[in-house]
Amino acid sequence: MKRALYLAIFLTSILIHGQTEIKKTVVVDGPGWKRVARLDGAYGRGYNEITIHTEGGATSPRVSKISWMKGWSAYGGLNISSVSDADHWSDARITYDDTKAYLEINFKVAIAGLKVYLNQSAWTGGDIFDGTLPNGGGSVLLSAQFGRLNYGENDLLLLHNGNLGLGAPNPAARLDILSTSGQTESLTRYRIADAPNDYLQIANSTGSPNQFIPVIKGHHQSDNRYSIQFMGTTSEGNDVGGNAVVNFDARRTNGPISNRPLFLWTSYTTKMMTMTANGNLGIGTTTPDSKLTVKGKIHTQEVKVDLAGAVAPDYVFLEDYNLKTLEEVSLHIQEKGHLPNIPSAKQMEKEGVNLKEMNLKLLEKIEELTLYTIEQDKKLKEQKIINEHLLNSNNELEKRLIKLEQLIIKK
Repeated sequence: MKRALYLAIFLTSILIHGQTEIKKTVVVDGPGWKRVARLDGAYGRGYNEITIHTEGGATSPRVSKISWMKGWSAYGGLNISSVSDADHWSDARITYDDTKAYLEINFKVAIAGLKVYLNQSAWTGGDIFDGTLPNGGGSVLLSAQFGRLNYGENDLLLLHNGNLGLGAPNPAARLDILSTSGQTESLTRYRIADAPNDYLQIANSTGSPNQFIPVIKGHHQSDNRYSIQFMGTTSEGNDVGGNAVVNFDARRTNGPISNRPLFLWTSYTTKMMTMTANGNLGIGTTTPDSKLTVKGKIHTQEVKVDLAGAVAPDYVFLEDYNLKTLEEVSLHIQEKGHLPNIPSAKQMEKEGVNLKEMNLKLLEKIEELTLYTIEQDKKLKEQKIINEHLLNSNNELEKRLIKLEQLIIKK
């Protein structure tokens, strides 16, 4: 007897908390988001399947089914499909305020008599709205488009292996995103609540169909600090060896790049810095012809140049060095208009100046000038001795002349 009583109570509980079907005819007064059903309170759990359709007639009725599920503490998920749809509605979403959750549908046209069926399972406090459906609003929990989410095409698909696809029918990675062509093609966007205008975005930068060039964009406008930061970190114990902490790699599928630039730094559309396939870096130019090519001024504290096979001009001081005479130098200047072994102004304007080569040539001229100075010093010293000798001789002659004058006067 007691067991029979428990069974009766259990069956009664199932009937009370089991499936309930609600049928209503409502009015959609115009296009836009409208609230179709609600769940009162933030308790309980259950599963709803809502069917909406227009009246039949000369054509088939428009029918859509919406599965709306909820757990104990969340307003759950959304699974929608269109069996037959002629542009009467496009999207569905779940919204909420402080105490209620709502199922809303985005209607495209006004509908005088919309049939709504609600199959409710283990749900309390929910119902279909009566009369004219109220406008939608509130915070959006989840939204989906008719005919796309788990029906016909999958906008969200979670496989048994844990791979999640967003628009991807067969996700091949833990997160596989396939954006619809013709849209903005923004794949992901990350923000934080207290700085909603700052974000990290991964998108397609081409703006053209059938092409995809991924761009990682950091947008920052909450203050004037940098917009994106790349950082590589390691532990103190791994701060050894020759491996770099950050590595930027440009390559072909199976080899190095050989015929196009490796790296380009731009400011909007202005190309500021370019690295070519041979490792040449250009600042202010896209065609660097050396390991570092700068179009503009350079400000530095010091420049160190390796000779790398060049010969320092100490050969000038060797005995067999053919030092031109000053007369030969003078004749060369008169004929050529520049020093021997120094390029002309016209040649320097055309070909530029190799600083290492020019510094060595200038040092050669300084050493030659030193030899000329030493030779002139020798001649000056010799001339000084001669002048002193002539001065002494002249003094002796003056003394003798004075004596002769004195003798003549006495006579």
